[in-house]
Amino acid sequence: MRRRNVLLSLGLLVLFLGTATTLLIVLLKHQPTFYRTSTMPPSLERTQQSGEFISRSTNLTNSIYNLYSDWWEVFTTEQINAFLQEDFLQSWGGEERLPEGFHDLRVLIDDGKLLLGCRYGKGNWSVILSIEMKIWLVANEVNLIGVEVENLRAGALPISRQIILDYITEAARRSNIDVKWYHRNGNPVAILKLQANQVRPTIQIQRLELKAGKDGEAGKLIIVGRSTETHGRAN
Repeated sequence: MRRRNVLLSLGLLVLFLGTATTLLIVLLKHQPTFYRTSTMPPSLERTQQSGEFISRSTNLTNSIYNLYSDWWEVFTTEQINAFLQEDFLQSWGGEERLPEGFHDLRVLIDDGKLLLGCRYGKGNWSVILSIEMKIWLVANEVNLIGVEVENLRAGALPISRQIILDYITEAARRSNIDVKWYHRNGNPVAILKLQANQVRPTIQIQRLELKAGKDGEAGKLIIVGRSTETHGRAN
């Protein structure tokens, strides 16, 4: 009888471990809906959307560099994802620009939020990492942007957000952006200051808005600003 009980206990333990392992694998292999639906197969439309993103980015960069008095641009989710799946890989360095092991970036723009996903690892051992962030322009301040990290997941499993904080800090500082961290409702919040090393910034962000798509339209990132020193013509 005792031997039978031991065998039964071992059987239940094996069953429990097997079920737990299967559940863990399913959760880790989960792909967020936005990541799946953002995949764009090679097509003329993807090429055109990627080209549109490059054109708009170049226009915005030139306007800022040449100190045009006013500048603005609108980027759609489709344009960004097309670029990430086409020209980013073919002409802009692709995976070489990302931390080791990260690839296949995807984004979704929601009202006030950015969802960013990427694949980590290769083959059967790869997993989708996704981060959900609130982004806003701090009111009554010059060139201050708030970024609240709400969720960080591996598949469907939440993981420590500390993993991403150091990366955000280092990436920002490489771009001359000062970073200060706070906590709000238990979430880490970064306050980013553009042109941190300049006493008199040459640009001022006037509008930074993330808008969800309505009635089938793509989400949009809207950037509006002006140059405080104007050496070029009005844009």
